[in-house]
Amino acid sequence: MLSGDFKTNDMCWTWIVVAAVVAWLVWKLFVDKNVGVVEPFGTGRSRNNKIQYIFSPSCPHCVEFRPTWTSVTAKVATKYPDAQILSTNVDDEDTADLLPPDYPGYIPVVYINGVEYKGPRTVPAILAEVNRAFSTKA
Repeated sequence: MLSGDFKTNDMCWTWIVVAAVVAWLVWKLFVDKNVGVVEPFGTGRSRNNKIQYIFSPSCPHCVEFRPTWTSVTAKVATKYPDAQILSTNVDDEDTADLLPPDYPGYIPVVYINGVEYKGPRTVPAILAEVNRAFSTKA
């Protein structure tokens, strides 16, 4: 110890521990659980389950698929409450950073854990793929 004043050193370590605990709590409450946090692809959050729908409100295929997506998200949110569910409008410049790096440029597109879903556009088929993808995550 650099000084003989043990109360000062103990107080310093107490504040360091308090700051570490507060930082950990903030991480657990607001970042780790995705409460109000939307992060772009490629940010290293691979351990969290994510499903994303990329659409345009002016696309007739997207409009037709919207009720299916609504059903899927309701069921995913119930079964996987910590899953990140994104609906990304390609016409909105503010959401450009939410597009996956391999986004093919056509719509509507569904990504499950960063992988483009290419199966049937039905609720049971999408949910089956979500369950498979979410259960095999490490």
